[in-house]
Amino acid sequence: MSAFLLFFRFIFTWTLFITTHKVLAFPNGAPLQSCHDLLPQHPMPAQNSVAPYKLIVKPLIKDQNNVGLQISVEGSGTDQFREFFHLAGFLIQVRDDATGRFVGKCSNVPSLSKSACNSRAAVTHTDNGQKAISELQFIWEPLAGELQSPISVRVYATFVKSAALYWTPIASMPILISPL
Repeated sequence: MSAFLLFFRFIFTWTLFITTHKVLAFPNGAPLQSCHDLLPQHPMPAQNSVAPYKLIVKPLIKDQNNVGLQISVEGSGTDQFREFFHLAGFLIQVRDDATGRFVGKCSNVPSLSKSACNSRAAVTHTDNGQKAISELQFIWEPLAGELQSPISVRVYATFVKSAALYWTPIASMPILISPL
């Protein structure tokens, strides 16, 4: 076989692999096995660099009986238009810091996301296409029986820019949630 045909065959095979890999990506959100280790099951390792996204967690008092967290994601670049950022996928979850168990429930989840990990305490993307996002924000609150005494929670995230570019685990500082 000539060098040209070998080169053409290599390019065709590689293009087919990349195209098929894109189609076989996780279009309906993070796979269930990602819930435990936050790894998106991509063939490449996580990035060691600082993520171009910021996980922002703020305490929230909804009413006299209900406390929670406002969780949002923003681009962290220096671009003047950083409020718009591109993201292919994400997995964000809230866990009890002492036990590692999922706790609470997420509400006001934007249309580009849904519940994940067989828990309402985790949120993932609904499609695997690049999304120009101006706001990714939702509310987390403890379930009624979970807040008999103060608990420390932590928000964990994985952000995916492409199959080869993802950052995990990204974790908030521990947050003490106390009954009012």
